[in-house]
Formats: sequence, structure tokens, C-alpha cells
Amino acid sequence: MNSVEITDLLIKYGQFNLTVPFLEIAEGQVLHIFGANASGKTTLLEAIFGLRTLDDGQITIFGKGSDLRASDRIVDLAYVSDDGFELFEELTPLEYWTLYSKIVQCPLDSHSVKRLAQDLGLSDIGIPIHRLSKGGRRKTQLVSAFMRQPRLYLLDEPQAGLDPVSVLKFDELLFHYAQSGMITTVIAGHDLTLPDRLPGRCIILSNGQIVFDQDSNDNPTFSHVLRNSLLEIVN
Repeated sequence: MNSVEITDLLIKYGQFNLTVPFLEIAEGQVLHIFGANASGKTTLLEAIFGLRTLDDGQITIFGKGSDLRASDRIVDLAYVSDDGFELFEELTPLEYWTLYSKIVQCPLDSHSVKRLAQDLGLSDIGIPIHRLSKGGRRKTQLVSAFMRQPRLYLLDEPQAGLDPVSVLKFDELLFHYAQSGMITTVIAGHDLTLPDRLPGRCIILSNGQIVFDQDSNDNPTFSHVLRNSLLEIVN
């Protein structure tokens, strides 16, 4: 079964159109999405998660149509946005994770969650989220995603705001979850070297269209392929 199937997708956003005639994301697959700013990366992730109204086409999640209930989506999917919109900033990270665990119907293992926060370098879990740095807010989001095992991860620039050590810890966690083969991971970002460390399928969006689609497996220097392809597209 495919985790995601997209057919004849059209989303209009001002003067911008995201058009995806056909895209399948296999269950257990790692999919990297690259592209310049405003190329459609975030719009595509939001559409899959159900945050965008489709002007045309259909998105199927685990065999279910786009009318999938929000409660089903949030249990099966973990979405880390690029702006932290889902954080309740007056709560502490620990209070937020407790609330989030109830929303996604996943019992909270406070010991494991605290260990996960420690691994990512988040120590201030007892102060309000609005007092955290950008990196601290991002780590709060990542903990909420990794503290359970949904069927599909949607990660929008997950490394943004992280220090180098936290990036390495994030890579380890991501590799662990992705290599299980049970979880589909979709990552939109700008780190062209990530597919070298976490092999998978790579697509490039340009002006709302997929213009590149290749697999980085068995190519330890795939970042050079991506770099050259992006430069050709831009030029």
C-alpha cells in the first residue's frame, strides 16, 4: 500500500499554482523535497496533512480519501511545521507534550519524553514555550513528533534553528525511525547533504511543479547531483 497517492492536484494561492499530476509515496519510503523559497514545498506538506483546500484533484492517505477525518489524520500523521503554529506558547514543553499525547491518543511516557528532550539538547522544559529560543521551540516540536510512532512523518525544515550538535542528534533519531521500514518520512528542507546521510527518494519543486525525481540510494555523494540540478533549474 502507498502511504500517499496524489492525482491531478491543483492548489491556487494568489498568483501561485501548485500542480502535481501524479505522485505516489510508498509506505516506509523516505522522501526529500527540495526547492527554492516559494516553490511549493510547504503547500504540498500542508495539503497532505489536510490544511489546504484543494482546487482540484485528490489526495489519498493510506487508502482513504481526502475526506479523512481530522482525528484520523492527527493519529496517523505527525506534522512539524516550519513556523511552530501548533504550539500553545503559554504552556511549558512538558505541559504541551502532555496535552499533545491526549490529542493523538498516545499515552505519555514522561521518562522517555524527558530523555528524548535531553538527547536533543532541550533542558528548559519547565518554562513557558514563548520564552524558549527558536531552537528550543523547534526541539519542542520534534519531541512531540518523535515521542510516538505515527505511520507518516511530515517534516517541514525540521533542522531550522538547531545547533550543530542537535542536528547530529536529530539525524540519529530520524535515521532510527526511518530505517524501521514501518514509517514513511517526508522531509522538506534546504540541507542538500541530508540524502547522503539518510538515503531516499528526492524531488525538486520549481514554480509549483515537480521537475526532478530521483533516488539517492547507493550514491553516497548524491548531494552533488542535487546541487547541480538545482543550479540548472535556477539558471
